[in-house]
Amino acid sequence: MGNGIESFSESAPQPSGNRAIVDTQSREGVAGREAPEAKWPQPPRLWTRRNLAIASTVMVLSGLLAVLAIYLRRTRTEETSARWGAASVVAMQAAPQLWIAWLDDRKPDLGMTAADCGPMDVSSVPNLGHLRHALADDRSYDWSAGAASQDDLQRTDKPEWILIDLRGEPLPPVTARLELTSGRVQLGDSGQYWRLTDRVQPAVAAFLRQLRKVRIAIEQADKRRAELETGA
Repeated sequence: MGNGIESFSESAPQPSGNRAIVDTQSREGVAGREAPEAKWPQPPRLWTRRNLAIASTVMVLSGLLAVLAIYLRRTRTEETSARWGAASVVAMQAAPQLWIAWLDDRKPDLGMTAADCGPMDVSSVPNLGHLRHALADDRSYDWSAGAASQDDLQRTDKPEWILIDLRGEPLPPVTARLELTSGRVQLGDSGQYWRLTDRVQPAVAAFLRQLRKVRIAIEQADKRRAELETGA
């Protein structure tokens, strides 16, 4: 009986040593194996040589255009300074105070200034810099038309005279005289009236006439206010 049990146990299948070794190696191999790397789409390269060349070209062109714009907008005063004097042109550009008087068809006397004709202070009027630039810039005038005297302009049909006083330290006082119908301008005491171009003259005349409308409206408002105060 005992021999049967022993023989049974001996005949029972036993785990093979080779199989155990193979299973162990398989588990170790799975544990040690790295997970495959995820393959995500690569982002596009922004700064390629081509893109850098395009960006550099755009920057250079932008700089050149900015310099060109500054140059074109810069006031050129070589011709105006030669005809009216540098001091008069500088006063037109930078005088702190600017007073305007309208004479209509009345001829300005020699040496007359805006202060003699009840002027309007327009020193703080918006867009006054455009007027200053237009009257001081060489490109605003048709120099080929030649100079005219005040007597010549008085023969203009329905002349419209305006005086502009340019005042303020440290600049010397200067008076500009304009005849809007013919588009002639004189700075200082040179006696020479030069004609604005066909492009600039309408813009200057429209601006100054609009200022006159503002003055008339202010005077009417002051008059009504004075009447109300007197009636009260």
